[in-house]
Order: sequence, then structure tokens, then C-alpha cells
Amino acid sequence: MDLAEYAAAQERLLRRLIMAVVWVMRAFFTPLGLTRRNWRNLTRGLYPVVKQYRDEAAELARQFHDANRAAQLPNVPRHDVYKDDYYPIEWFEEAVESTFDEYQRTGNYVGAITDLTNRVIKIVEDGARRTLIRAVETDTSVRLRGWARYDPEPPTCGFCTMMISRGPVYMSAETAGFKGDNLLASELWDRIERNQGEDAQLADEYMRAMMKRWHPGCTCIVVPVYKRSGYPSEAQEKAAMRIYQRARRLSEKKDYKSILKEMRKLLRNPRDDEDETNLPSVA
Repeated sequence: MDLAEYAAAQERLLRRLIMAVVWVMRAFFTPLGLTRRNWRNLTRGLYPVVKQYRDEAAELARQFHDANRAAQLPNVPRHDVYKDDYYPIEWFEEAVESTFDEYQRTGNYVGAITDLTNRVIKIVEDGARRTLIRAVETDTSVRLRGWARYDPEPPTCGFCTMMISRGPVYMSAETAGFKGDNLLASELWDRIERNQGEDAQLADEYMRAMMKRWHPGCTCIVVPVYKRSGYPSEAQEKAAMRIYQRARRLSEKKDYKSILKEMRKLLRNPRDDEDETNLPSVA
């Protein structure tokens, strides 16, 4: 299973997940309102569905890890992989509780459905991410060059394009961006998007903090890289670097915030063929 096949399989899994989740939610979300009792019943009904798909995502990650490692290191013995299949219902209830809190505050049931669906997707994807990360962390037989960030579902936002452009320089999955289960990511991203805070230093601190987290709606994954060239995410990395370099030339202050601002402009409104703003989805 190569990177393209893994991304396609993961996308099919998520599509099936969304259909299953919507089918369960439709019995509880109505314009007439959602009570605390209905919410509790909804989460209990959703949990076995989410757990099933999370386990499937973890198994897909295991298969990709085995194939990716064998392709880059054909002469190294197989490394047995830990699958992140422990996810009790208490964790699930805690992860989605803020959706109900927001619904009670606003009464927006359409927004609640969207938010809950996104959180469920995130939970399932984390099963794959954590499996892949744990597999690499426990593999002492080979030396990892680094982790690369990769988006299997471009077009990619400016923030993730900046992260991707750096290539496999991240020495841990955490520095590549794995902090997805922390709700601070959503709060911090919202503050950046709303341009709150006039102080430039504070804005940079926000950005540096965000560089360690996945933003809401992010489709990126982390990919372990063992080789100097010819690794799965290399083509996307080079395309992202060209966008970053162009944005840096156009930026005034040459800091994170100003470069990111120019990258977003290029991605939204390419000026000419030199921008090359369409990242390839596969190497």
C-alpha cells in the first residue's frame, strides 16, 4: 500500500463513516430541540460506530506503515506495529461535549451537526495518526530521517502549505503538528483567523503555538521518512516550497505572519503560472 492508495482508502473509510454517523444523528437532531437526555443517548449510540471506524483507520495505518517502511528499507526486518485501538466511551463523551454546550448556547442544530461530524472524523483519524506515530517511535532497528507533513486532499490551506514546505525536518510527530486532540487548536486558530491581537510579537507567539497543532478541518497526515530522496511526500514538499519562496519574496516583514498572509493570497488568487499553487496529491 503506497501513499496514494493509503490516502484513497482513508477517504473511502471517512465517507462511510459520515454516512453512518448522519444516519444515527438524524434520529436525535431535529428543529424541535435536543435535550440533555437525547444528547446522552446520541453519544451512546454513536460511540460503537465511531469505535469501529477508528479501529479500521488504525488498521489502515498499520498496513501503510508496513508497506512504506518496506519500500524505503527493503532489507530491514519487519517491525510489528502497535495499533491504537484503546478508546473508551468516556474519552468519546469528553471529546464531543463542547458540541452540546455550544448547541445549548446558540440553538443552532445545523451547526451542531456539522461540528459533531467534524469531531467524529477527527477522532477516527487520530486512531490512524497515533498508530503510525507509535509504530515509528517503537522501531529501534532503523534510524528515522524525520517526519514530513502531507495533505492527501489538496487544495491545501496556506498554513498547511507552509508546514509541508519544510519537508521531513520534524524530529517527532508532535513537532510535525500532532496535537489534534487538544481543543486549544480550535480556539487558537479562531483567534488567528479573526486577526485578534495587534501586537506583532503576540501574533508570532500564536503562530508558533499553532505550528504544533492541527487546525479545524485539516486533512493533513504525518509521514515517516527514512530516505534522502524518493520518499512518498517529496513532490508535494517541493511544490509547497516554491509557493513559500514566492510568498517570502512578496512579504514585507519576512516573518511567519506576513509570509503566511502572502501564501494565502497566492493560493486564493494565483498571479501567473509561476505560482504553481496546486500541490500534487501523490509523489
